[in-house]
Amino acid sequence: MANEYSYEDAGFDGFLSRSVDNTSQNSLDAQGPISRSIRYDSTQTSGSMGDTFRVGKILIDGVKGRFSVVDENGKEVIRLGNLDD
Repeated sequence: MANEYSYEDAGFDGFLSRSVDNTSQNSLDAQGPISRSIRYDSTQTSGSMGDTFRVGKILIDGVKGRFSVVDENGKEVIRLGNLDD
């Protein structure tokens, strides 16, 4: 059975908004959270992500020009892009 990941695990409240200080909104009529913290989803981000990064079992390698998917044992089962190692 796979682990379930809900919107609450991602930090969202019942109104699907997030903040860095976990201040939630109580109702739709309420003014909303009053906080000096910047909402994470309302900020701009720029810059480089890097040449290689992993998302779960997927490896994106910009240097070698390929996508790899590994199984639960760490063995590569799918490779797209540059097939030479």
